[in-house]
Amino acid sequence: MRKFLRVVSLVFLVIMLTALAFGAGFGSALRFGVAPTPKAQSSSSIQDRFKVFWQAWDVVQQQYVDRDSLDPETLTRGAIKGMLQSLGDPHTVYIDPESLKYEQEEFSASFGGIGATVTIRDDVVTVIAPIENSPASEAGIRAGDRILRVNGEDTTKMTLQDAVSKIRGPKGTKVKLTILHDGDKSPVEIEVARGDIKTVSVYSEMLPNAIAHIRISHFSRRTTEEMVAKLQELRKGELKGIILDLRDNPGGFLDITVETTSQFLKGGVVCYEVDAKGKRDEWKVKPGGLATEVPLVVLVNKGSASGSEILAAGIQENGRGPLIGEETFGKGEAQRQYDLSDGSAIAVTVSRWLTPKGRQIEGKGLAPDIEVKMTLDDFKANGDIQLSRAVEYITTGK
Repeated sequence: MRKFLRVVSLVFLVIMLTALAFGAGFGSALRFGVAPTPKAQSSSSIQDRFKVFWQAWDVVQQQYVDRDSLDPETLTRGAIKGMLQSLGDPHTVYIDPESLKYEQEEFSASFGGIGATVTIRDDVVTVIAPIENSPASEAGIRAGDRILRVNGEDTTKMTLQDAVSKIRGPKGTKVKLTILHDGDKSPVEIEVARGDIKTVSVYSEMLPNAIAHIRISHFSRRTTEEMVAKLQELRKGELKGIILDLRDNPGGFLDITVETTSQFLKGGVVCYEVDAKGKRDEWKVKPGGLATEVPLVVLVNKGSASGSEILAAGIQENGRGPLIGEETFGKGEAQRQYDLSDGSAIAVTVSRWLTPKGRQIEGKGLAPDIEVKMTLDDFKANGDIQLSRAVEYITTGK
């Protein structure tokens, strides 16, 4: 059975918005693993409770006025969705077969979508981050934006899965989103043409004074390979420092996150996982990192979520380098996927992530060591002041 780890916020990486959870998840979401469906309990109390369900089912079948419209499959899926929705956890969701197919595409070489990851925060569909150079980013969608309507339909009562299903669609089609930008009082309508989303995840450029600026957009299956190739290339020349840019990174595969973090640490713990029974497992640094001694700074903002928060905390709490920027998103829960017999699946929150020092990420996020707030107006007026502050730190050590 195929296993995969991700830290996206159930972020049906609306990169999929097709399609980033995410833990994250990515986008995230964090979902990890196709696991066997747990055996059902056979206690008499559960059987008694299901008598009530079947009583309601029989009433609908016998008395509903439009009996020709009744579809057992639709009713069953609705019952499952309702059960999961009653938990009050936006990341524990039902995934219908069609949506599951889209999810399986989200870390392929490319796919159709608007290129953004979303979650539900404070009961509102919220953008964790747009993907770099995606239709979403080019249309002006930003981290923290709230999606109030999709093609005129109110999202306030939608599940995350419902919202994602309505936003995504084939390449070349358009979707109209009513967006409330973070900090604004009035919403705006943005029409986005869905495009072909490329999944390259590691970008780099050399800045003056032999400082490398490496950006990770998300943690895909190829991120470790891409990062190793970048570091090997950089080591051929003079390298006085690395600025690792995790801004607007919604997460991705957990094992890849750990491998990527390990490129910058000699040893120690990357993170802990705590399950429902309180059992704590540790994810340790993998030996052989290529950049364990070069001066390092990590850039973060409110779009840094799930996997990027795990990497940032690993660097920060192992004393490897400071975080510069803004407080991160705060996505630190793990979802496990259970496949169902009809081709659908459910994603269930099964654990939480803690930093190497035992801090909880979920709902809290990470505070930067050096706070540098930056708005779009700041960027237009003065350029990337967060990046400039990171260069200053690498250059001066403070």
